[in-house]
Amino acid sequence: MAAMERLEPGQVDGWVPRCLQEAIISDNALGVQTFDRHAFIDSPRNLSECDPPLREELQYTLKKVKQIYQRARTCKTRGRDKNT
Repeated sequence: MAAMERLEPGQVDGWVPRCLQEAIISDNALGVQTFDRHAFIDSPRNLSECDPPLREELQYTLKKVKQIYQRARTCKTRGRDKNT
């Protein structure tokens, strides 16, 4: 179960920049992710509308979070870490 589904409403308000919403939802490698509608903070609607330095930061952060998520998912499916 994704972490977003385990957190209570109100704990996740405004923690994801809105401009990453489409990138996260459309990324098949992440699988189906569900978010509370309040999870996204106000920001430009997509990455192309962000200033170039901010866009690079957000893309880098998303890449790293995706790597962590995929590695944890791999550990969990292979039974390597009961705490994943």
